[in-house]
Amino acid sequence: MYNLGWYGGVTWKEACQLATHGWEEGAREVEKYRALLYENLVQYLPRQNIENAVSGYAVDVGAYLSNAPECFYRREMNEPIANAPVVRIAVSLAFSASVHPEIITKRGAMICAMADAIEQSGYSVEIIANESTESRGEKCEVNIVLKQSTRALNVTSLAFCLAHPAMLRRLLFSAEEKNGWADFAYAYGVPIDASDPGDIYFGAIRTFVSPSIEDMTEDVLSKMKGIGIELVKIDS
Repeated sequence: MYNLGWYGGVTWKEACQLATHGWEEGAREVEKYRALLYENLVQYLPRQNIENAVSGYAVDVGAYLSNAPECFYRREMNEPIANAPVVRIAVSLAFSASVHPEIITKRGAMICAMADAIEQSGYSVEIIANESTESRGEKCEVNIVLKQSTRALNVTSLAFCLAHPAMLRRLLFSAEEKNGWADFAYAYGVPIDASDPGDIYFGAIRTFVSPSIEDMTEDVLSKMKGIGIELVKIDS
């Protein structure tokens, strides 16, 4: 009933391949959204100094045009926060059928950017994927640890799970079919909230409206402040 695009353009076998080997193309797309969001976030990130260097994450166009060797911007971090707590991010992977694939990709990019921003602030991040649904009076909940707090954030590894529609619409749907909880004929349920929202919770998507970069930035800043991470605007 749905074209291949609804699943992110992949079959079930291709989805398994991406899940085990990473989604390189998706990581590049995620990086675009991360860059846009991070550009808005970077002025608020605490515990960092922006300096010119011979290599870095962005080009200082003025320095480059003047042939200065230190024509890149580099983030110099201060000492890490002593005994910094682990920030647990719970991400719902339950999306309504009307949600477009590009919205799922944008959202995954936002979460990657926020996790990176929190770790840049000196905290450790754990990311847990959750699918909680209800169908015919019964509930089903699945939790998957995507990133442990002791592991570095790897966008390529997270891209498929957080930003590809096939994570839900191929793999998790397949798991539900295998355990007999739901199938295509009786649908796969409606999204509900996770039983454990962690420190920061991204709930299910139920709308086809694509959020703007500005809206996503405000959401990220609000959630970071909500768990006590102090954000200080850094003068350029």
